[in-house]
Amino acid sequence: SCNPNSTNLNPDPLNEFEINLIDTNPSLQTFTDISTVIIDNDTLEFDLKSGISGTFQANSVLAIRTNSSNFESLTVLQYPQDRFLNTTDSNGVPSISGVVNSGKFIDSTIEFWVPFLTNTVSGRKFYGVFPLYLNSDASPAIYYGAIFGQNQYVVFRKLKGINYQYYWVRIICQYGVFFPEKISVLNGKYQLNSITTGL
Repeated sequence: SCNPNSTNLNPDPLNEFEINLIDTNPSLQTFTDISTVIIDNDTLEFDLKSGISGTFQANSVLAIRTNSSNFESLTVLQYPQDRFLNTTDSNGVPSISGVVNSGKFIDSTIEFWVPFLTNTVSGRKFYGVFPLYLNSDASPAIYYGAIFGQNQYVVFRKLKGINYQYYWVRIICQYGVFFPEKISVLNGKYQLNSITTGL
């Protein structure tokens, strides 16, 4: 199911903002919904997309679109997770993920920043794509992305003068039998020079 498009024009004085995109059946339908936030005269459109392809392969991504340049997304390598054993396979092939854990301190010393892509066709010129969940076509138990049942975060930043303004967005994937039964993109925060996810 989808929520109506929402717009948050006035983030609160604590630099927090609401997004509230919720996909309640990510494996059984093609889902898309958008929430718009304006921060420091930058319009940020958060677009949650989910779908299924192949026999078992489900995926969900969060796209962030903006008219502003100088945005970069934090990208991390993640080993596959086993949904049924609740373990990480450190011998598996790592894949690019868009999610990090709670309590991670982020500043300019982190090296894996990728500039937002340029797309002159869409209404917003620049966009970042954050994979939230992707499972293996070979087995629904093996997946990459957000750890089920935990607060996880996507992180991006914007160059402002000689400093960076950092943003985190909180997401959570809730358990299903084979695929997530609900993916929520909840809220976010921004801060100049550094940020800690969840704080």
